[in-house]
Amino acid sequence: MWHRLFWCVGVAVAGVVVAAAGCSETQRPIVAAKAYQVESDKVQLIAKGTAPTQSDPASRAVVDAAIKAHTNGKPEILQKLKAITFTKVGRGITRGAGMVDQTWVETLEWPGRVRLQMSFAGPDLQVVTAVFDRDGGWTHVQSPAVTARKPMTADVVKDIQIDASAEWLWLLFPLVEPDTVLGPAPDVTVGEKPATTVQVWKPGMTAATVSFDKESKLLVKVTYEGRETQKPVTKELTFFSHKEIDGIKYGDASQLKTDGTLFFDGHLTRVETPPSIDPKLFKDP
Repeated sequence: MWHRLFWCVGVAVAGVVVAAAGCSETQRPIVAAKAYQVESDKVQLIAKGTAPTQSDPASRAVVDAAIKAHTNGKPEILQKLKAITFTKVGRGITRGAGMVDQTWVETLEWPGRVRLQMSFAGPDLQVVTAVFDRDGGWTHVQSPAVTARKPMTADVVKDIQIDASAEWLWLLFPLVEPDTVLGPAPDVTVGEKPATTVQVWKPGMTAATVSFDKESKLLVKVTYEGRETQKPVTKELTFFSHKEIDGIKYGDASQLKTDGTLFFDGHLTRVETPPSIDPKLFKDP
């Protein structure tokens, strides 16, 4: 998620100034460093369709087995992930500067609050904070050259409402919510290993599928229809390893792609699940 913000927020990285929020279709395209390009399989668009009245039993069984594998048989512990802060470190694409070392600190509060703080490595550390709070949001840029806070435009808010709705799926608990409906989808191959895929329908959530390794039963891919500049895009979050923290196996090494193009390649370094999130985090930079 949040791909558009890297284009539009307004941050200087490696001496290249990224345009401020409100970017246009004519702006210079992203340039990725060749050393970090990853060939993508042909992106398969998600078949939306109408949600069935109830889940397919075989698909529900796949998800139940995955939940058991991720929680060591204690699915109730997933509920604490409705308030979570996690950190990812890796390299991500930045318009005009190729792949740049980045640290992402993301705070989520179910169902509609997201705070993402992105630190970009370079001669001068750049920090961008983006907050989406249910039906609005803002961005804040801090660097030696500029410090500024801007409200998100209505178009950006609409994009993120759609895009962010699938952010929760890698945490698995939405799959066991009472209003979630599951159905079969074509299987995929991740890291040369077969994975069983399930389609997810949930009120307020964009079209999405989740894929689980056939052997370990662990989540290896989330594919969903995102939005950028008011246009649909297919996003793929793929996990290549997992890390157990406090009884839950989280996706660790991962890649995020947009329409088949690598956007972020990193790994999970920290997870915190406090009883609640300080509301000030969504009000102040």
